[in-house]
Amino acid sequence: MHNIKRFFIFGEEWLYYKVYCGTYSADRALRGEIKILVAELLERKLIDHWFFIRYNDPDPHLRLRFHLIDTAVLQKVIQAINFHFNTLLLSNTIYEVSIAVYHRETERYGENTIAEAEQLFYHNSQRILDFICTVSLEHDETARLFASLHMIAEVLNQFEVPLTSSHEFVQNMFLEHKSQYNIERTQKRKMSDIYLMHKKDIILLLTEGKDPIYLAGLHELVKCKAEEIKTIKIILQKQEQEQNVAILELIASFIHMNINRMFRTKQREYEFLCYDIMNRYYQHAINKK
Repeated sequence: MHNIKRFFIFGEEWLYYKVYCGTYSADRALRGEIKILVAELLERKLIDHWFFIRYNDPDPHLRLRFHLIDTAVLQKVIQAINFHFNTLLLSNTIYEVSIAVYHRETERYGENTIAEAEQLFYHNSQRILDFICTVSLEHDETARLFASLHMIAEVLNQFEVPLTSSHEFVQNMFLEHKSQYNIERTQKRKMSDIYLMHKKDIILLLTEGKDPIYLAGLHELVKCKAEEIKTIKIILQKQEQEQNVAILELIASFIHMNINRMFRTKQREYEFLCYDIMNRYYQHAINKK
């Protein structure tokens, strides 16, 4: 049996805040005060990791979790958070903040790998935060789509999923999403058009790591870093010893959360589009072999 702590109340090692704001204001908050806040907390060694997700319940908000180095630094962390959240409130970027109990999703991510999953959430949150601070408004939607495709390929690659298995995985995920939507013919055509329009750039990015001219630096910005790869290796080792959750289910959950962070709205629709494109891409890659 694993002695895993399943929830954290305020004052324990995980702090959990809900920050209510509009969907576009969320990006302004992330690019501004939240980026400054997490950089400060990490630099002062008050936290060692953090992560965010976008959520509606039903009002849109950011869910922020901060992992304290030690509960002895709680007051310092609260003071820093209050300062930056006050700035966001005064500027009307956000309008409400609440504190909640953090319930870990051990059933979804595995009791023996939940800590590593949280580490991956941290690395992905950092990457996406850097990304949204860099992407130009002119190519915003395309850049987010390309970055998401790159991250799907990266996750499958780092988890050592072979090409044919990767294709089978994205195909199954595409069909699963398709069954949840009543896709009209015009929407199917639109999805196909998006792939055909960007096919050359997608293939160059995913096979050779070459950025489209209008998205220079994207590959370097969103690729897995050394610490992230190290965490994935630990998950794979633990999975060999004791598999609480099937590895492809874990991968699907990580991809789902990556896309949630990347897009401001319609995340499920974008996830469906990403799996459609990756299904076409992997079929192309297999045909080329």
